[in-house]
Amino acid sequence: MNQHIHQIFLPITDKTMADYGYDVNHALWKEWADENGWGYTLHDWDSIEKLKTSVDKEYSSKVKSDKRSPFIDVDWGKYIVLNTLGGVYVDLDVRPTSKSLEYFERGAPLISTWYNPRKQKYRTNTQVIGFNKGDLNDLLVYCYKEYDVKSQIKIYDKWRSRFYFQVAGPKCFHRWVKIKGLEKSKHFDFNDFFIDEESTAWLGQ
Repeated sequence: MNQHIHQIFLPITDKTMADYGYDVNHALWKEWADENGWGYTLHDWDSIEKLKTSVDKEYSSKVKSDKRSPFIDVDWGKYIVLNTLGGVYVDLDVRPTSKSLEYFERGAPLISTWYNPRKQKYRTNTQVIGFNKGDLNDLLVYCYKEYDVKSQIKIYDKWRSRFYFQVAGPKCFHRWVKIKGLEKSKHFDFNDFFIDEESTAWLGQ
């Protein structure tokens, strides 16, 4: 797996990274990467656009005119980055700890999980994921198919956050992980290796 940390900030409002506290976490991950001999990139709209295939661009264009959730393109962006470059994607509301390298050294695929006390089981999330270059072709195809299907379901005109989860976010990723048989593949308890500040920008949409 490429030893490279990828983070993404795609502003969809007039708020900056500092407004969310992301500037601090960005600096912490850059410092972590330097100390551990890893590469680091903070991606923006322009850098991700250069990585997109014609199909990626087609669906990004659809999302830009879709008012249900502007965050869909953000999550697709993380999959495009990892599929094209390989390495580890980390959300900007996550901070490293002294044990983060221990997790990364397990190698790809890296799929973080969190414990759902209501259902008393672990579920996958996309806050920290690591894959080799080319590993996520199938995921992108799956996301785009889900978008086409669920775009026709009228209830999602009202359930905007659910629409995002179903076609790009953790629920979509979780289903793909199950389809690929990756549920038992190097899972870990997120809170054992990272600090989650839970400042997810989509909550404020």
